[in-house]
Amino acid sequence: MLEDRRGLNRTLPRLVGKATGHHKFGQGTGGREIAVISRELGATVCCGDQRGQEPRRHLQTVAVQADPDQGAQPHAAASAVGQELADAFVYATDPRYPTKRFGLHRFLMLSVGTSARPYAVHDFSTKADRRQWNSERKVIAFNPAGRRQTRKRRAIVIAPKQLAERIEGVDDFFVPFLSIKSAWEAMIQKLGWPIDGEGGMKPVRRSMGQLLRDAGTPRAWSAEWSNPARKVPTEQIEVQLGHRVIDSVTDLYAGFDPDYQNEATAALEAIIDAIIRLCPGAFSELSEGEK
Repeated sequence: MLEDRRGLNRTLPRLVGKATGHHKFGQGTGGREIAVISRELGATVCCGDQRGQEPRRHLQTVAVQADPDQGAQPHAAASAVGQELADAFVYATDPRYPTKRFGLHRFLMLSVGTSARPYAVHDFSTKADRRQWNSERKVIAFNPAGRRQTRKRRAIVIAPKQLAERIEGVDDFFVPFLSIKSAWEAMIQKLGWPIDGEGGMKPVRRSMGQLLRDAGTPRAWSAEWSNPARKVPTEQIEVQLGHRVIDSVTDLYAGFDPDYQNEATAALEAIIDAIIRLCPGAFSELSEGEK
């Protein structure tokens, strides 16, 4: 059994004070990170980057019907939030399997809410000594203090409000299992998503990145977000995905600037709202009684 239960983390929220430097966000990751990375490498080594391979696969998207109470109608050519993403949340929140799919649900929430790499999602914790979560500013530092950054940079991002509400109730690793591989594989088989050699757990991240790029264009997921004024700056998308390196001094304090990643975060909140319209329980958790 690959899954290692970390507990369901139902304790009261812990307030982590402001961080004054990136290096103070936590201490080391130990064997958890090594185990997660080794499994992710096995799942993502063939992801379409080399000649002769299939191109990277994004989850397909379908038009989302506008909420009549919202007034705005989706653009005729919009590529709304993926029905497949909503289907994943429906699968993960099936009340018949509250414990078996709990870790998968947490993984999907954090992946969609941040666009982070899968192994960084697995390694995010709210424990104070890791300093990865600032409750006051809703700042997520995916790179815990004490861990050197690599070329696969772990970003500092702002948690969308829907995700922040869920993080507040956690007092340890957000994904409470060392691996969700078995739950993931069962889901992709059920939903017809790509198998390991076609992208591993990365389709969610890649699709979220594409949706951020679609904001402010005719391909956006709603009429409101097809407005060019809603365009997310390329720099913010690159920072969100860990593709842009901020200089060391700026990196220390960037997450505490009120304007930091504001357009990207607003777009993520809108994407999540669209998913919730298709799957109302996507960013909710079962009550204690249901668990």
